[in-house]
Amino acid sequence: MARLTIVGLGGSLASVSKSRAALRTALEGAADAGAEMQLLDLRELNLPMYNPDDHKPTDAATRLIESCYAADGLLWSSPMYQGSISGALKNALDWLHSSPTCRS
Repeated sequence: MARLTIVGLGGSLASVSKSRAALRTALEGAADAGAEMQLLDLRELNLPMYNPDDHKPTDAATRLIESCYAADGLLWSSPMYQGSISGALKNALDWLHSSPTCRS
């Protein structure tokens, strides 16, 4: 049986983050259960702001898009700001509107 691939998307830009720590714990649990896991930490990924008028993916956006589309499952983690997920995670989700075949 093929191993599942789980991608964790960490939506905090803080250097110390409880939501990132929780995501790492969840990914470790997935690995212990036999899954391959990958952490995409938005603090390290450094995505540009999504612009629908200029949506050609950068290298960072391409990594995000291809990793998420290739995954069997996604785990998202974000701090709560103003009653919602972080702007960094919202931006990453905007980039996921592009499919891996959009690269030119």
